[in-house]
Amino acid sequence: MTPPLRMRLVLPLAGTIVLTLFAGLHPRDPSTAWGALCGGGLVLAAFTLARRLTGGNDNAFVRGAKGQADERDAQILTKAGACVGAASPLAVGAAMVAVVWGVAPLTALGGIAWVQLVVFVAAHWWLQRTS
Repeated sequence: MTPPLRMRLVLPLAGTIVLTLFAGLHPRDPSTAWGALCGGGLVLAAFTLARRLTGGNDNAFVRGAKGQADERDAQILTKAGACVGAASPLAVGAAMVAVVWGVAPLTALGGIAWVQLVVFVAAHWWLQRTS
C-alpha cells in the first residue's frame, strides 16, 4: 500500500528546505551551514528510519506530536518525561565530575542533553512496548 501523496512529499520538501538553508547560510557562515546540513540530514534520516521501522503506522510519539494522542499515549509521554527527570541529577553529577577531571564545561553540558535525550527515547520505547 502506498502512502498518501502528502506523506510522499514530506521528505523531498524537507530535504529541499535543508539544502536551501545550507545554500543561504554558506556564504556568510560556512560552519553554521554545515551544521544545519548535518543536523537536518540526521533529522530526515531519523524520520525515514522511524517510518520504516513502524511500517508507516503511527506510534504514541507520532500521535502525540500530531495532537491525536489518547490517554494511554499521554501517560506514556508523562512517564518518559518522569524518567528523564529521575536521570537528570545523575547526569549533572557525572558532568560535574567530568569538569573536575578536565573536560570542557560546554562539552559536559552537551553530554547532559544527550543523556536526557537517550533516556527519553529509551524510556518511551520501553513504556510503549510494555504497556
